[in-house]
Amino acid sequence: MAKEAVEDWRQRKQANSGKVRVYGWNCTFYKTRWKKLRVGDAVEVHKDEYFPADLLLLSSSYEDGICHVDTMNLDGETNLKLKHALEVTSHLQDEDSLEKF
Repeated sequence: MAKEAVEDWRQRKQANSGKVRVYGWNCTFYKTRWKKLRVGDAVEVHKDEYFPADLLLLSSSYEDGICHVDTMNLDGETNLKLKHALEVTSHLQDEDSLEKF
């Protein structure tokens, strides 16, 4: 049990120290650490990037607003989960459209 606790602590420390692009008040994206995120922050995640948080999909680079998420670290299943962006936000593709929104 102690070994599992140490591994969980290491994984949490590594995941929270990773960097992410966050949409800021100056209407541009800037880099910060995952542990500094707050509820309501808009983040940019690219293909094959790991993200250690629950996120709401606002938009996708695909026209139909979908993405596939690998949740193996959460539930142990290796199949990809299909996620759909909200219709009202699926058009948000760049900083200009986010600023207008």
